[in-house]
Amino acid sequence: MLLRDTGMRRIARPTLNPSLIVVVLLLAQLLSTDSAAAEKVDLKVDTLIFADRLVRSDMGQSSTTLQRVDAMRQPGRAGGSDSESSAGAEAVTPPSSDREFSTLTPHQEIASIGADVRTTFNGVPGFSVDTFSVIHGQLTAVSIDAATLNTEPRTQSTMVVKDGSAASPEILDIDGDGTASALTDGLLVIRRLFGFSGEPLVQGATGEDATLTDPVQIAEKIDGLISNLDIDQDGETGALTDGLMIIRHLFGFSGASLTEGAISADATRTDPEDIKQYLEEITPVTAISNDPPEVSAGVDQVVVENDLVSLVAEVSDEGTPAITWSQVSGTPVTLSDASSSSTGFTAPQISATEQLTFQVSVDDGVNSAVVDTIVITVNPAAPEVLAKWIINTANRSTRIFESASSSLGVLEDVQLVNPETVASRDYAYVEASGIPNYDVGITQKIIDELNSRPRLGNDFVAAATSAVLGSIVKFGDDIGYRSSTANCLSTGGDGYWPPGPACPTNQSKQEYLAVEPVPTATRCETGLGAIGLMVNGTSIYNWGDGQAYGNGVWYNLAPIAEQYDVDICGGHAPPSGDYHHHFYTSCLADLVADEGDGHSPIYGFAADGYALYGPFESAAVLAVSGWQMRDYGAASGQGGCATQGQRSCVLNDVYDLTQGVSTVTQGPDIGATVTTLSGNSLAAADGYYLEDYYYSGDQAGLSYRLDEHNGHDNSDGRGYHYHITLLAEQDKLVPRFPFTIGPEFYGDLPDNAMTSCGGAGGGPPQGPPP
Repeated sequence: MLLRDTGMRRIARPTLNPSLIVVVLLLAQLLSTDSAAAEKVDLKVDTLIFADRLVRSDMGQSSTTLQRVDAMRQPGRAGGSDSESSAGAEAVTPPSSDREFSTLTPHQEIASIGADVRTTFNGVPGFSVDTFSVIHGQLTAVSIDAATLNTEPRTQSTMVVKDGSAASPEILDIDGDGTASALTDGLLVIRRLFGFSGEPLVQGATGEDATLTDPVQIAEKIDGLISNLDIDQDGETGALTDGLMIIRHLFGFSGASLTEGAISADATRTDPEDIKQYLEEITPVTAISNDPPEVSAGVDQVVVENDLVSLVAEVSDEGTPAITWSQVSGTPVTLSDASSSSTGFTAPQISATEQLTFQVSVDDGVNSAVVDTIVITVNPAAPEVLAKWIINTANRSTRIFESASSSLGVLEDVQLVNPETVASRDYAYVEASGIPNYDVGITQKIIDELNSRPRLGNDFVAAATSAVLGSIVKFGDDIGYRSSTANCLSTGGDGYWPPGPACPTNQSKQEYLAVEPVPTATRCETGLGAIGLMVNGTSIYNWGDGQAYGNGVWYNLAPIAEQYDVDICGGHAPPSGDYHHHFYTSCLADLVADEGDGHSPIYGFAADGYALYGPFESAAVLAVSGWQMRDYGAASGQGGCATQGQRSCVLNDVYDLTQGVSTVTQGPDIGATVTTLSGNSLAAADGYYLEDYYYSGDQAGLSYRLDEHNGHDNSDGRGYHYHITLLAEQDKLVPRFPFTIGPEFYGDLPDNAMTSCGGAGGGPPQGPPP
């Protein structure tokens, strides 16, 4: 039954006016009457409207002034009682076609509510059965269709108080269960004041522990308490005055909301506090059903500056209380929604650990507001060079071993990152094996690329890869290559690398990276060997492989000249065993979850301490290299040699084309065939050699342009940082010069850096391509 449903008890008080609750309770209960025991009468209620409210409706006339209770009685029957109401039949006049209604005060009878009751709004039918609707948030209308009632007349809405008796806390405990409840005792009182008797009086309105359930006895009890139920002391006990205040009180209302529109003109007790005090005197102490809300602001949190922090309050209440979040202490922040149970903010940037205190207040409009607090401890963010590494101290490679005599696999990725201070400067001390944890799912595209190598019969033992479609290849697994004998047969990895490069070995790296890098005051070239570390501990190498076509000129670009000398993750190792990357690797992109749907995460750190991010500046937008390919057919003032298709000169200053060119030993013509160190034949297209590029600087219309060091600071909160660079060509992305860092460092190299200006090796390494 509707009145027993908890959803109704939780109606938000600001939406439902207290004076409407009574009629909702009354009319909804009419539906529960047993039709078999009923006899239909002739009265139909057309409209029920309550005092002091303006209703605007889209269903009838635009508006109607209230302060009336309208009913339409079919001719021929006028409900009556032993003592017929003073309003009589004249008090209810059928509405005319232009909707002129008779006006009744709230204290007049609501006619003799008969067995066949239909309610509409302003005479317009259409409300669904046993539902109520809020019209513009002001009126609740209940539509009841074909509900049958007991035929006993019920015309009386007030009872004259003849005698007075002393008040006692048991008065409002009508059903004798020791408590007073709005939906039991309060409902019994107001039904009786409306004239109900018999089964309709008690149906669904007695408590589970009630000791008095007989309708005749309950009617006699209420009638005997009439003098005590005259709440406003006007000499009468009315349903829409005293009864309304009783049920409001049992719902937990107080103050003006307890008495508004419910005190008669002849009342002698009118002050809300006096009325509340009297109601409490006749109410058992357990009667008030509106308990204070319960609230928890949640468990205290520890976060890092710039973190997104969520505050979620757990609120328990029988209504819809007002919730307010506020900040009590700490650096001010902006809450996303201060009036919701869930809110949040961005942790402020701070210089030292700080505690922020927040309070949530819950106010049900009846009881005193209930509050709870939560403390958010904000720690300064650890420098990225200390926080962004892939740390592993347990997982070991199953293919690369610690030594030739050991069956123990090398620890993968990075084992340790600690802050250290050396000569008053802060560093990240990093220990790593140099062996990554790459797992590659073999696709048909990978198989096709492997089997389209120009020297297929030479590169694979079986003239084709042994990789199986759909399989997972771990770093160092045999996929059929005829690998070099260097390291591969002793420490593992045979079959994973193509001929030429050696297999990688445990490097036991111990490197220092500046926590607060600073720009360099002098030019500092990136040299051969490691110029930084990826976040998985593998080395970053620069653009070159140490090989040149001429004497000190026409230097190979490793990502192009060595494209057939790298594994399926785009890396390889020289005889020293130092596995490294010269350019972008999708295997590392997978490890750091770079899907190109936003700014790329950090892939590594340069030797100067500045971060190296992936290729994306934002969703599907690549960072743009500031380096351009020369036009050898252009005039010397434009960077050319005036020799179309021929490499016959080099730039005097790659950063300033106006400095002209110098003649050198001519390099391969544009597109000429050249042979790599591993025996592969390639076309020396424009962009094959270092000397094919110059730095063009910022150009209008090119967003996210990088500087000559392949980095920038675009005020996005990341500070200065490098980018791995790619270029979109047709349906694929290809490495773009200078690929990672350089050709010169942006930052100063500390004395304990992993490399020095120009490179630690002082020249190209010996052996196969690095």
